[in-house]
Order: sequence, then C-alpha cells, then structure tokens
Amino acid sequence: MNGSYPFVVNWECGCVFSEKALQELKPETCHGCGGNIDKANIIQLNPEGELLKEYEAKVAEELLAKKAKKSAAKADIVEGPSVNPEIEKGNIFLQ
Repeated sequence: MNGSYPFVVNWECGCVFSEKALQELKPETCHGCGGNIDKANIIQLNPEGELLKEYEAKVAEELLAKKAKKSAAKADIVEGPSVNPEIEKGNIFLQ
C-alpha cells in the first residue's frame, strides 16, 4: 500500500486487495475469507475525481432508500396490525 497501485475492498466481507492482483487473478471467491466476490461490491480505497462522485451518489441513493424503508415501517406501526374482530367484541373466551 505504497501508492503505486490502487487498493480495493470487498464490501461484503471487508477484505482488502490490490486492484492489480484482483485484475490478474479474476477470482470467483475472496482469497482472504473464501466469501463471494461481486464486482458491484468492489470499492476502491481513496478514490479521486469521477469515481469519488459516483460513490457519493451511490451512498446518497442508499440513504434515501433506507429512509423510505424506515418511514414505510413507521407508517405501518402507526396504522397498527389488523385485530381479530371477535377479540374486540369479547366473543372469544380463554379456556
């Protein structure tokens, strides 16, 4: 990690590799932990320029999706689960 070659991280497992080694080996599985390697989850460390802007946009999209999911879950809690009408009427007796 002397700056000659860029390094990447596998976002799924956290293992770090040089980008050159990843290109030469073209692995199907992570050599650090044996997990899966998905090209979409390979992130360059200390990116510059356009790549940095691309990563920032991706993070912003993920945050918006997370907020939308949280607000949808909150709306579901406010409405509450459907209640059995027999229980509300008191027609069900515990034995």
